[in-house]
Amino acid sequence: MKLKKIASLALAGVMAVSMLTACGSNAIDEQPPVDNGNDTTVTGYSAKLQSELSAVSQSKLKLSDDADLNKALEYAVGNIGNDSLTAGFFYSAIKGGNVYYLPSNVGYDSAVRVVNDVRDALDVHSGLTWHQDVGTSILMLNPTSGVYNATTDKLANGDNKYDKDNVNTVIVFAVNDGVNLNNVMDNIASQIDSTIQELDDNYDINGDGKGDVSYNYTGSVATCNKNYEAGHGMGLNFVAVELVRHIGK
Repeated sequence: MKLKKIASLALAGVMAVSMLTACGSNAIDEQPPVDNGNDTTVTGYSAKLQSELSAVSQSKLKLSDDADLNKALEYAVGNIGNDSLTAGFFYSAIKGGNVYYLPSNVGYDSAVRVVNDVRDALDVHSGLTWHQDVGTSILMLNPTSGVYNATTDKLANGDNKYDKDNVNTVIVFAVNDGVNLNNVMDNIASQIDSTIQELDDNYDINGDGKGDVSYNYTGSVATCNKNYEAGHGMGLNFVAVELVRHIGK
């Protein structure tokens, strides 16, 4: 009898341990996934940038989040090797707190690749693929009477044909990831505000001052982080801003 009682107690103990193990497993499985800092998700930074623009720019440009821009930036940043963060524009951004606009004509380095990867993913139409400064990149949205190439679905020679709808451009920035992203949005707003105000509201086809084709503008903001593993936790936040010109909407 004693042996049976001991065996029963032992079996009960094994079952109790098994139940505890199973509960522990379920508890672990139910924990939310850990954010490794490299994933890009739709954020509220479009609204933040909108709020930092002047009243004039706010009336001209309406910003909202867009998943396609987030995916494009995430893919582009995913192509950056850690060593690349210690060179050129990236190195300057990591070592300081300035928000750097990344032109796509500074040589064949990683900064160029990020910009062009995002532009390619979003099928950017705004003329030339390189811009030395942020203002020029934005003003490429202004319409002209230039020739649209239907075969390549691009605007030839940097011309944005006045009757082409949904003409877009993308500007990309990099900044040390120790800088608060809300502050970054404030800085970007100061860099683009005056140029936003220069975007054309209409295009006068016949030169009679009637403004035959009218435009409005929308946009979105995406952010993505990249850490330099050998740099004691240092890294960069990338911010991409897409601007789109629409006809009469």
